[in-house]
Amino acid sequence: MLRSVFLRSVLWPVLLVTVLLLLALGLLLAKSWRTLENLQPVEDHLEVLVQLQTTEQHLQRLVLAEVSPLPWGLLQADVKRLYDMNGFIDLDSNDHLRNVRQVLNNADLNDHQRLQQLQELLFTLSDEEHAAHQNLLRHVRASAWQEAWLSALALGLFPSLGIGLLFLMRKRIWQPLEQLGLLMTALTDEGYRPMSTEDVDPLLQTLFRHYNTMVARLAELEQEHISRNQLLQNEVEQASRTLLLHQRELATAERLAAVGELGASLAHELRNPLAGISLTLSNLRAELDEGDQTERLTLAIGALDRMSKQLNTLLAQTRQQPEPLCRCQLHRSIEEIVALVRYQIPEHVHIHNNIPEHIRVQLAEGRLHQAILNLILNAAQSLDNQTGQIVLAATEDADHVTLTVADDGPGFPAALLSGGIRTFASFREGGTGLGLAMVRRFMQDMGGELQVANRAEGGALVSLRFRVGEAGDYREQAG
Repeated sequence: MLRSVFLRSVLWPVLLVTVLLLLALGLLLAKSWRTLENLQPVEDHLEVLVQLQTTEQHLQRLVLAEVSPLPWGLLQADVKRLYDMNGFIDLDSNDHLRNVRQVLNNADLNDHQRLQQLQELLFTLSDEEHAAHQNLLRHVRASAWQEAWLSALALGLFPSLGIGLLFLMRKRIWQPLEQLGLLMTALTDEGYRPMSTEDVDPLLQTLFRHYNTMVARLAELEQEHISRNQLLQNEVEQASRTLLLHQRELATAERLAAVGELGASLAHELRNPLAGISLTLSNLRAELDEGDQTERLTLAIGALDRMSKQLNTLLAQTRQQPEPLCRCQLHRSIEEIVALVRYQIPEHVHIHNNIPEHIRVQLAEGRLHQAILNLILNAAQSLDNQTGQIVLAATEDADHVTLTVADDGPGFPAALLSGGIRTFASFREGGTGLGLAMVRRFMQDMGGELQVANRAEGGALVSLRFRVGEAGDYREQAG
């Protein structure tokens, strides 16, 4: 009897604790399995992002390629792999990918148009997929936390009954499982840490081995993702340096053009006096009899004719073909210049692009780039080693768009403000006196106005005023 009572008093609590323990283990295993299922789409989508970055990398190589026609085969194969993977999360991504394939197969587009449209489509696709990936990670994290709270609630129902058994099994089951739960939650923060299976119960060995395998694979994919990002960033920086080199070459060409313009102006001014002298000598020769003096006049007239021909040749060589006009978004054009010029100015000089995105102007965009680049570099050089800011802004009215470049440096010298901008006249040590002159020439060709002033609060202010319609008589003036 006593033995039966003892057995019942011991057996039922043990059975109850065992049943509750099994239920708790079942809940935790279900939580772990669900977390693994939630992480599978993350792994699959990482592979899609890796392939998408590979496609963007190949597209960037085509942008930098200097061959014609461009080799589109590798990019087409990348797009086909993306299409076959069928792993996009964002609802619009498949439409974007179909548009990419249509652009690749559109024979009516030239290489430049095709590259431009492909860049826009792939960048949009990449941004949307990265945003969708972040949403997926947030969903996995929320699900993991929700399941962790449910598991904790289930465990809290029987602490008083299972405290003894839990104490004995804590090291081999509960501690590893809790650590696994924390590590799974940390996966949403890219914490890919494997877990030791040395003190884990044999019942859980397989689960932990699968977890460690999954973590190793995720860490490998993440490292590939980081490496590809770094490679892409290096290629972008290299492309930016190449563009900066081209910008410097353009600046040199502009300086030579200014020198040529000065030479052409002198040639134009000399032609008329030379023509008058030649005509006078011809009349004088006609009034003299044949003789030694007539022969000398003939030689002088011939020399004057040769000088006139050389001056005409010089004028013909200085004529340049105008850059085609295009309607450009001012904010985007300035942002491209700012992205390039950051590699040329000190880190303590900050540039702010405050131009509204809706403003558009019609002008020679390449010459606009060179003019703004000159103004930004001049402003940065005026700041010297001081911390300062360069602010670009724009306003528009019914007929004009006004673009301003302001800095908080020492401002323009009084001699420049009173005497105006003159070619080869520099008020800065080491300056060529061509920067502002080239900007003035650009504004004259565009039919606009250039104004320089000092701000009341300190610093220089340059204003470029464009007409909203066609950019002046640029084609006639440049020709």
